[in-house]
This record gives sequence, C-alpha cells and structure tokens, in this order.
Amino acid sequence: MFLYKKILLFFILLVLPLQILAQISDYDILIKEARDLIENYYWKDAETVLRKAIKIDVRRTEAYLELGKLLLLQRKWHDAKPYLNMVIKADENNIEAHYQMAIADRQDAIGRDQIWKRIMWRNSKKHFLKVIELDSTYKEVFNEFAHLKLQQEEYEDAINLCLRQLRIKPKAPNARYDIFQFYDSFLYHGGETAIIQTRNKDKYQLKWLKQRNGPYDQYFLGEKYRRLEQFDKADSIFHALLKRALPFPKAPIYLSLVRLYYQMNQPEIAEKTYWQAIDQLKQFWEMRFVFDDIKYIM
Repeated sequence: MFLYKKILLFFILLVLPLQILAQISDYDILIKEARDLIENYYWKDAETVLRKAIKIDVRRTEAYLELGKLLLLQRKWHDAKPYLNMVIKADENNIEAHYQMAIADRQDAIGRDQIWKRIMWRNSKKHFLKVIELDSTYKEVFNEFAHLKLQQEEYEDAINLCLRQLRIKPKAPNARYDIFQFYDSFLYHGGETAIIQTRNKDKYQLKWLKQRNGPYDQYFLGEKYRRLEQFDKADSIFHALLKRALPFPKAPIYLSLVRLYYQMNQPEIAEKTYWQAIDQLKQFWEMRFVFDDIKYIM
C-alpha cells in the first residue's frame, strides 16, 4: 500500500506540471519572455518577441499593451499610441491603457504647433478623467494629470491636483517631490492669470498663498518673500515651520535658509545651515533637494 502511494505521488508530481505547461499557449510564453527581457533592459529583444506574439494572435491585447508601455519607456510617445489605442478599442475600461495613453498624448504634445498641442492636451485630459472615473486611487493619476496642467501653464490646477494625490497617497514617490516643482513653477511664471496680471504678479501670488494657508503654501509664501528680498518675513516663516510637524521633509526649508543667508551676504551661517540640511536627510529621494541647490554652495 505504501509503495502504491509513492508511485501515485511520483506520477502526480511528474505529469501535472507537464499538463499545466501544455495549457500555456505560445502567446503566453512570449509575453512572459518579453516581460523578463524588459525587466532586464533588453528592450530591442523584447520588442521583437512582442511583435511575434501579435502575429500569433491579433485579437489578444496583452502584447499591444506591453509594446505600448515599452515604447513609452523609450520615450517614443507617438509610436506607442496606436498599440495602446488597440487595447482601448478592445476594452474601453482597460485602466492601464488609458493611464499610459494619457501620458503618451501629454508628452507627444511637447514641441507641437498650437493646433496639435491642443488636440493632444484634450485627448490626454480625456484619458486621465477616464482613469479617475474607473479608480481614482490608481497609481499616481492625479500627479500625472498635474504634469499636463503644468504644460498648459495652469499652475494653480497643477498644485491642487498634486495635493489631491498626496491626500490619497501621502507617500506617493513622485508626487511628494513634484509638488515642490509645481509651486516653484507657480512662483517663477506667475500663475493661470499671469498674462492678465503681469504688473501685479507678486501681489496676486502673495494673496493666493495667504488665502490657502496649508503647510506647502506657508513654505512657498516664505520662498516668495525671500525672492522679493523681504528677508525678515521669509526668515520668520521658515523658522516657524521648522518647529512644526510637517507632511514634507525639512531639508527644503533649511536649503531656503541657505539661499537667504547667501543673499544677505552671510556665507558662514549659510554653510552651517547647509550641513543642517544634510543632517535632515532621512530617505534617498530627499537627496534631490540637495542636488537642486548645489549651485548655492559651489
């Protein structure tokens, strides 16, 4: 009896994997192979494998989606769109295809003439809204949408979308850095109404930041005062923020103080504050703040 059970177990262990393998189609094997190649950065080989998969079964969408995403990795925005569109035509609720198509249209708009730019912006927005309709927590959809608004020079909307992303996912890896880019662009360029309010840009920005009064708004209010060379106001805001618990690292505040002290011709205090900023770094991504400010200590 014991011998019979051992033989039966051996048969199951030997035959069952072969049966499972037989059920996996050539198409599925190629998709897996392509994904492994992409993961190891063999992009050209992966593209060849995915095109083979498409020839085997033109009706299945996995290869189209993987090929579209692969082309996006290579920044071939325009080339990726037909493959992503094939997926959406087959499955109008494919959230990943809409997400990638939104990014492809947004990036493809860069450098285009105004007519094509507006068409692609409109299409990108349509796909972002579809992703939000299907699942508003999907990846970093609001932050990617914010980058579209940044392209369109709608800086306040970009800020608000990114803040919404951070409310949903406080540790979103891109959004927690990008929010600083959006605020900085707002201060540098003016804002949505900057064309109308060219002469009152500073007044408009100060009013907008004061009305909101969130921690990011307070930090960039201090930055605005620093750029206006109202150093006492900037210094007061920065030091008040350093005493508070904040939803973002304190390194950017110390680095703003470094800029402020150099502007005030106090290089020794600036250098000391710079090393305080370095001491505040807790995660690798926070190093990006230091790289952005390296010019102030060179």
